[in-house]
Amino acid sequence: MSGIHVLAAPLVDPGAARVELTVAAGLTVADILALALPGAPPADHLRVLLVTAAGAAEVLPAFWRQVRPRPGVRVIIRVLAGRDALKSILMIAVSIAAFAVGQWWAVSVLGLTGLAASAVAAGVSIGVSVVGQLLINALIPPVKPKTLEAQNRYSISGWRNEARPDGAIPDVLGTIRYAPPFAALSWSEISGDWQYIHAAFVLGIGEVQAADFRLGETSLSEYDEVEIEVRAGLAEDNPLTLYPRQIVEESIGAELVRPLPRDDLGEVVSGPATEKPVIRTAGGDATGASVILTWPAGLLRYTDDGDAVAHTVSVRIEQRLVQAEEWIVVTTLEVNARRLEAFYRQHTWEFPSRGRWQVRVTMMTDETTDSKVQQRTIWAALQTIRPEYPLAYSQPLALVGVRVKATHQLNGQLDSFNCLVSRICLDWDAANGTWVRRATSNPASLYRYVLQSAANPRPVADAGLDLAALADWHAFCVAKGLAYDRVLDDAGSTLRDVLTEIA
Repeated sequence: MSGIHVLAAPLVDPGAARVELTVAAGLTVADILALALPGAPPADHLRVLLVTAAGAAEVLPAFWRQVRPRPGVRVIIRVLAGRDALKSILMIAVSIAAFAVGQWWAVSVLGLTGLAASAVAAGVSIGVSVVGQLLINALIPPVKPKTLEAQNRYSISGWRNEARPDGAIPDVLGTIRYAPPFAALSWSEISGDWQYIHAAFVLGIGEVQAADFRLGETSLSEYDEVEIEVRAGLAEDNPLTLYPRQIVEESIGAELVRPLPRDDLGEVVSGPATEKPVIRTAGGDATGASVILTWPAGLLRYTDDGDAVAHTVSVRIEQRLVQAEEWIVVTTLEVNARRLEAFYRQHTWEFPSRGRWQVRVTMMTDETTDSKVQQRTIWAALQTIRPEYPLAYSQPLALVGVRVKATHQLNGQLDSFNCLVSRICLDWDAANGTWVRRATSNPASLYRYVLQSAANPRPVADAGLDLAALADWHAFCVAKGLAYDRVLDDAGSTLRDVLTEIA
């Protein structure tokens, strides 16, 4: 049985450096390639033709391991130009040279035979191949991918201050450092690529002096991304501008996916991806809502060359009244980014009418099994929006509004916001023989304040007090260096308990 004649052209020019050999019948095309072109480039750089007197036919790479040319068939192998083609061609040339030189050194020069010759030939071939690879890398340096460095991004998860729904409003007596409770729940604002946290704290009923603001033990003056505004608790105070309306934020933390179909083994099979919408209900009497999305590991795609390029995902937002059946499309967000770091996007809109609405968020981009693509998307939060000012209390409240940007200085859970607070009330001025409004810790003045405070449901008029006795007691406290400094925030305290403790 005759053999199969093979003609291989390892260079783009088919007339240069041709390789001709005859191989035994019964070999597959893949076997013939391994013999004719050791170190052959990827299949998309090669073309294999079977030629007979009747004509020629191309063998596609998918069938190289199945097709066995018959005797008398001529096999033509061509290297095609393409991406990295020059390097692939050089690799073939070097491999062929390495094989030839290795055999010559091992057998002809050293005169070795048998296993010794085979071992030495293999060693020399490997050595020449390594040198050849170094030569190729010197001629054509490996492509350096355009690396992307992750920028620093930070997020704030909350504060250590207390939220006291239905709790007592604090009442400051004397002067004391205090970490006030929230006047309303904090919420996030996404501006560009940055997260800001808005918060409002209540210091008490009526006039309170606040100073020396801190986060934990650190003064707010040490931070350059903090805005603060103070309301003293006077009737003429303006509303907080850093917390102008009601925003109730619900943490979601649900991953948005559109999974590909899979069999029982978890392998991807043909068919359309499945929609997996996530539904949440906004608060009652809402006029609008806001959806905050986050990409915790960034959003990007890597090319085969290792370059990081932009990638796009689509997220659909829908709404409906809780009693309705049909969903109404709000928008479809097309988010395109080339980022390694986490980032946020926020979409805010108004409802067609005031009420209780449901919000449905659906990933419209199919799941990817490509490890070079990062598109993990999280629905971070849903905000319920109402236009009214968040506080409606019968008495003026001392407040502090804060807006904090998430930076390297301020991220994660923030320490407790605290400040030095002092009660402003009528205090006996012995020099002038009159009562004046100022900060005081004198027990006599605070005793009078508690009896006449707006926090007292039955305040006592001046006529019901022995003001002369209180003035004498004030002088006694000054002489003895007595003071009372405390924040009353226990809902179970009675008027008698407080007066007894002060006295």
